Amino acid sequence: MKSGESDCRVDGQRLADDIAQAVASLNEQGYEVVTVTHTTSGVYDYGYGPNSGFGYGYSYTSGATIIAREVSR
Repeated sequence: MKSGESDCRVDGQRLADDIAQAVASLNEQGYEVVTVTHTTSGVYDYGYGPNSGFGYGYSYTSGATIIAREVSR
């Protein structure tokens, strides 16, 4: 990994496909999706040298939570 590149990359297309599949499955079971909320994680690091210091941090989407309700019959 080069400096400035993240080692925490999410496959956005796969995440979107997984969410779509889960929503379709819930719909087939008689549920209506109310909301989809992405889960965010973070990474940081810091250090010190003889005459300076550094620090960085960033966040990334690490998953999703799907909230659904049963449709009235």
